[in-house]
Amino acid sequence: MRLAISVVVLALVLASGVLAGGDGILVVPDEEGNFEYVDDFSTPKFLLDAFVRNLGADQWQSGSITNCGPNRRRTLTYRFHGERLISTVEVEVQQTANAGNLGGRNMLYLSLNGLDWRLVANSREQEADHNGWQREPLTLTPEQAADFIGHTEVWVRVVLDNYCGLKTSTSNIVSQFRVKLSLGESPPLGTDVQASKRAAWGELRRRAGWRSITLDWADPPDQRAPHYYEDSDGWLQQPGANPNLMTDEADGFPVRCTYTSTKRSPLSLATFVKTPRTRGPLMARITVRASQDSSRKMNVLWDGALLQTFDVASYFDTDKVFFVEVPGPHSAGAHELRIAGGDSGSVLVRQITMAGPSRLTWAEKPKLPENGSLEVLSAYYMPDPEPAADSQAVEGRHKTREAGLIFAGLQRMYKEHADFGAVRVVVRNNGKVPVRIANTLTFNGKPVEESYVDFVTSDWDARGVVWYRVRPRLLEPGQCGQVYIRFRRRPAGHHASVTINLENGKPVKVRISYEKPAMMIDYVSTGKAMDTLYVYVRRSGDTEAGNVTELALDGKIVRDAEIYGADFPGGIALVVARLPRALTPSEYHVVGVRTDSQITTAAQFRVLSWMFPRSSIQVRPELCKETHMNLTMWVEQALETCEEHDIYTTTTKVFDLHPRVAYVMGPDEPDAHDNRGGGYARGLGYHARMLADSGWQELIEHQAPGVPTWIIMNGTTRPLNWGVYGQFADISCFDPYPVNFYAADHAYVRESLDYAR
Repeated sequence: MRLAISVVVLALVLASGVLAGGDGILVVPDEEGNFEYVDDFSTPKFLLDAFVRNLGADQWQSGSITNCGPNRRRTLTYRFHGERLISTVEVEVQQTANAGNLGGRNMLYLSLNGLDWRLVANSREQEADHNGWQREPLTLTPEQAADFIGHTEVWVRVVLDNYCGLKTSTSNIVSQFRVKLSLGESPPLGTDVQASKRAAWGELRRRAGWRSITLDWADPPDQRAPHYYEDSDGWLQQPGANPNLMTDEADGFPVRCTYTSTKRSPLSLATFVKTPRTRGPLMARITVRASQDSSRKMNVLWDGALLQTFDVASYFDTDKVFFVEVPGPHSAGAHELRIAGGDSGSVLVRQITMAGPSRLTWAEKPKLPENGSLEVLSAYYMPDPEPAADSQAVEGRHKTREAGLIFAGLQRMYKEHADFGAVRVVVRNNGKVPVRIANTLTFNGKPVEESYVDFVTSDWDARGVVWYRVRPRLLEPGQCGQVYIRFRRRPAGHHASVTINLENGKPVKVRISYEKPAMMIDYVSTGKAMDTLYVYVRRSGDTEAGNVTELALDGKIVRDAEIYGADFPGGIALVVARLPRALTPSEYHVVGVRTDSQITTAAQFRVLSWMFPRSSIQVRPELCKETHMNLTMWVEQALETCEEHDIYTTTTKVFDLHPRVAYVMGPDEPDAHDNRGGGYARGLGYHARMLADSGWQELIEHQAPGVPTWIIMNGTTRPLNWGVYGQFADISCFDPYPVNFYAADHAYVRESLDYAR
C-alpha cells in the first residue's frame, strides 16, 4: 500500500510542474513574475515537497493532515528558493484546532534561512466557537511579510501541536496550504561576503608559490598535523590523551561548549603555526561541517585575540568554507590559532589551511619548562567522623521504618566509621617554573581508576575509591593544590600509597597511614572585605596535639594572626588572620596550622562570594522582594527580572551566566538517585563520580569564575553519602524532607549538615 501511495505521489508531483527536491521547492515564476504553490492534501505529496518531523502518512487522509493528543509539534516545513528576489509574500493555511477542550493548536512560522523562525500566527489566539474549535485561516499580514522580501528564498513552517499530555480525539486539522510569491530582479553581484577574502587568499598563495600547510580530517590520524583540544579547566590536551575528554575524530575535529553528564566536550580546537618574522598578513581557510545543530557564533582567535566570528549553522548538512585574515606584523616563533564556540552549538572542523610566507610550518604546543617540583605540605587520612550521640539517623529516636529509620543495614557504617573516609594530600610548587599534575594519579601502585568501586555489582560497603579530584592541576610558582581521594570503605591494609605524576617533573610519592590525624582544618571563612581569615582547627581527641602556634597561607607564615583557644578547649581552636591583601572570590588557597608539638596540618579552601542567601524553593521574584529574600531558587530568572526586583538567582546552566547568578546548582538530590544496582543499598556515590569525571566543578570555575557550586542532598537515606557529597560542591545543604515526611526532628538536619561539614 505504501509503495502504491509513493508511486501516485511521484506521478502527481511530476504532473503538477512543481520542481521539488532534497533542497526544497524551486520557484519558477510565470511571465508576470508570479508563483503560487497550493496543496489541498488530496494526496500525500507533502511527504515529497516538504521536510517533515514527527509527521508521516499515518497523519494524512485525503483532504487533510491531522493530529491528536498527546503528540507534540508535528512539523511541516517548506523551502521556496529561486534566482530572483522576492517582492511580495502571501501565506494562507486553512485549519481547525481545539485548544480549550483538546489542547490542540496550529502555528505558522516564517524564516529566511530555516534556522531563525518567527511565529506569525497561532490558532490558540483565535475566538473559539461554542464547541471550542478555532477555524480562522492562519495568514501572514503585510507588515509581517515586509521582513521576508528582498531575498531569493523564504521558509514556511506549519506546526500541529497538542499540549494536553493525554490521548485525545482529533484536535488539529490542516486542510490547505497556499503560498503566493511575486518575483523581481535577480540579486546584484557581489553579495558573497567571502568573495574578497577568497581573492586575497588566492593572491597570498600565489606569492608563496602556491604553498600552504593543512590540517585535514581526511588524513590518516598518525599523519595529521599537531592539534589540541581545550579541556574543562582550560588546558590543551592531545587527542586521546584524556579518556574523559570526547575527541572522536571520525567525522572531523569536534568542539562544543556544552556540559554532558558522562564525558567532557572539548571547548576549543587549537593548532600552533611557526612563522618567520614577517610584516605581511597570514590567512586561514577553515572548512566546517555545517548542520542545524552547528554554532551560530564560531570564534577564530590568534594568540588569544579574537579575529572573527562566523555563523556556521545550516538547515542542510553541508561543508562551509570561511577565510580569515591574520594581520601582521608577526614575530618569529610559534603562534596559536584557536577555534572556539561562542554558544552551545557544535563546531565540526574538517580542514584548516594556512597560507603566508613560504616557510610556514605547523608546530607542537610549547612545552612547560622541565624540572618542575612539588613539596608535600600535608598528607593524611580523613576518617568519617562519629555521628552525634543518640542521632535519629543512627539508633533512631523512633524505631519504625515509616518514621525515618529507612535502611537499618546501612546504619552499620556508624559502628565502623573509621573505615569510611578519604585521603588528602596538600602540595606546593616550591620551584621557579609552573608545574602540571598529569591526568592520572597512581594509587597503591596502579592508576587510581582501577580502584574504583562498581556501582552496579559492589556491596554498599565495598572497599575502594568512589571519586577523586585534583585542583588545580596547573600550579604556578608558590601556588598550592590538593589531591582528594574519597573512599567508600578504605582499601585493605594499614596505609595508602599515592603518587602524584607530573608532566614536567619527577613524581611525588606519599605514604599515608590509615590513622586519625591529631588535628585537622575544620572550617575556613573570610570576612566581608576578604582580607581576614577565620580558620577553625579541630583536635581529634585521641592524640595530644599541643598548642596552636602559627598559621600559614599558601606555605607562608601569616604574621598578623590571633589565636583563640590555642589548647583546643572543647576540641576547637580559632585563628583569626589579617592578610596584607584581600583575596579574590573563586580563588583556591591552602591554610596550614602548626602546634608547639611540631604537628602540622593543611587543607585547601575556596574563597566564596560574600552572600548570606535568604530564599525558599520556587518563590516568585515579586514575593522574594516583598518578604526581603535576596535569591530565587530552582527556576532561573533573567537578568532583567533580577535587576527589577534587586535579587539574585540560581541556575543549573554552566555557560552564558549573567552577573546576577549567585550559585550553580548540581543535580537535585543526587544521593537519593544513586540507585544503580537495584535497591538503595547499591550505587552509593554514583553521581559524585559522574560530576567529578565530567569536570563539572572545573568547567564552572573556568566559565563562571566567582560563582559557587551548590548541591542539595536528600538526607533521608544512606547517611554514608553525607560524607561523599559533603566534600564535593562549594556549598551543601539538605532538603527538609526528614522533618516533613519522616517524622524526624530538626536535630536530624543539624546533625547531618554538621556531619557533611
